[in-house]
Order: sequence, then C-alpha cells, then structure tokens
Amino acid sequence: EHYRPDVRPTRLLTMKARSGVRLWILLTVTGVLLGVTAPQSALASCVAPQVSIAVGDGAAAVDQGEGTEVTVLPGDRLTVTGTWFRDGCNDTSSVGTTACGGPVISPSEVETPMRAVALALTQGTERWPLGTTDASGRDEDFAIAVDVRVPSALVPGGAVLMVGPVRVQILVGDPAEA
Repeated sequence: EHYRPDVRPTRLLTMKARSGVRLWILLTVTGVLLGVTAPQSALASCVAPQVSIAVGDGAAAVDQGEGTEVTVLPGDRLTVTGTWFRDGCNDTSSVGTTACGGPVISPSEVETPMRAVALALTQGTERWPLGTTDASGRDEDFAIAVDVRVPSALVPGGAVLMVGPVRVQILVGDPAEA
C-alpha cells in the first residue's frame, strides 16, 4: 500500500494563509487611512497652577494635591507660594515656528503671567478676601509668593483657601486646644 498524503490540511493551511494576507491588507489600509486623517500636531496640555502653603515661621510647606490637609489657627500667618499662574498655554515650541511637525503657533497661545491673582478664605457662606498678587514671568515658572493672615473670625472646622483658580482644603483648629 502506498502512502497518500491528505490534501485537506494543505488546503486548510492555504485558507489560513489567505485570511492572514487579507487581515494584513486590512490593517495596512486602516493604518494608512488613520495616518491621513490623524491630527498634524502633537496634542499636549499645560500644567495647572500648583500651590504650597507654609503655616507660621519656618514651617514645612504642604503641597496641594498630596492628600495632606493644611491645619491652621485663626490669626496664623500663611506663606502661599505657587507656580504656573499664567494665561495662555504654549505647550509646544516657540511662537511663529512649527511645533512637533505641526502648524505654526498662533500669538494667542503665548503665555503671560496672571495679574491680580486673588486669594480668599471661605467657610460656609462667609468669604474673607486676603489680597491679590501678580505672577512672575516664564523664567520663574510664573511663580507667586505672598504672606497672608488667617482671619480671626474663622471657627473650627473645614474651610477653603482660594488661590486664583486653585482650591486648597484647610482645617481650622480650635485655638483653645492649641
């Protein structure tokens, strides 16, 4: 008896090979189409303003967003510092040039330091303005630095320190327990 190979596995392999080729063609065409319709410039975003608060003289600063609540007492001195207080968002290279192979950046995307950044403390429906400050320029990361006093009218409990667009949770301690 002679050995006769089965034709079906070869035929099945051929069908699988054809399916693989079709899939490769589909993926290649899809990739080309996506490349044609993809944005011409890189997408990025500017970092939001960041705030640190030091309570009293020489106290360690607490950064906003670390989950650490700042505890203050009425009358405490706060040193509020921050960076990236700017208007505009130039998250690419420089104005008037192409960025990341994309379009020319328009002058409307130029960053300028924020002026009159308002600081205020709120507790419940009460609001205490603490003053305003101007941010520095790009070379200093659009920084702010200001000393303020915690209003003596605050009562123990939660409060919010507003530093321009940034909200920082504050816990007002009881002066009798200090």
